[in-house]
Amino acid sequence: EQEYECSFEAAITGAYWGREMAQAERDGLIADVAIDTTQPVYTAWDLGRRDATAIWFFQPMFGGVNVVDFYESSGIGAPHYAQVVQERAAQGGYKMGPCLVPHDAKVTEWGTDRTRIETLQRLGLKPELVPDHGLMDGINAARMSFPKIYIDAVRCKAGIEALRQYRAD
Repeated sequence: EQEYECSFEAAITGAYWGREMAQAERDGLIADVAIDTTQPVYTAWDLGRRDATAIWFFQPMFGGVNVVDFYESSGIGAPHYAQVVQERAAQGGYKMGPCLVPHDAKVTEWGTDRTRIETLQRLGLKPELVPDHGLMDGINAARMSFPKIYIDAVRCKAGIEALRQYRAD
């Protein structure tokens, strides 16, 4: 599509989830997704230091997952991200569920002698460490999950683009 039809929506060659993202769009899984304010919103974090930190906001629902928001930035510390998460919960009128963080959240930071988990706890969040796994295991797990994931097209626009572009160097 990208090469012959000049489609700017087509996935980048070699993108891990190009086909899945295209199928999700065709199936109407990328659309307006309402936040259920009676249920907690969880966050899944990809912690970055030299690269971006990405935070996905989602609600497990019967038969699937509603991805309701996305935030990404770089070069900023944990207090900023905690504030963003807390402000979005207040603005959206929902309560926060756990913050799912990767294995590198166990790292002790120089100068504070605290782990990133401890820092997030001190900032009022509820971090939970997810089991460590290989990169390709995570990619394949996401691939299998795409048919059950609804993603908000507006609030997650930057995240959707990141998913389309994610590939090996």
